[in-house]
Amino acid sequence: MNEIKKEELLKPSKWIRLLFMVVYSLIIEIIALPLILILIVLQFLFHLISGSPNNQIKNITNWLIDFLKESFEYLTYKTEQKPFPFDQDDLVESNDDIQEIVAESSDDLSSEEESKISN
Repeated sequence: MNEIKKEELLKPSKWIRLLFMVVYSLIIEIIALPLILILIVLQFLFHLISGSPNNQIKNITNWLIDFLKESFEYLTYKTEQKPFPFDQDDLVESNDDIQEIVAESSDDLSSEEESKISN
């Protein structure tokens, strides 16, 4: 245990992870936290003026909370899954959604073509 393995120190995957960790830390500090403060103030103003919170701001806040949760889990080594935009699951899900939409639209076209042919 007291021995430092040179191979472990030189693994590119560990240095790439460090790069991602620095990037996500900067994103959280420079972009996400100030954005949260802005959303808090905006949501308070909507609540003050209209009497209820704004749903669009709620949606943005929910997405931001999910991003922060995923980022913190990655930064603390709870998971190896990179957060947005490098999350591979999101890419697979969006590709599946696109394929479903294409399949549905082609089904709609074929049923429209059938109705035209029968007329």
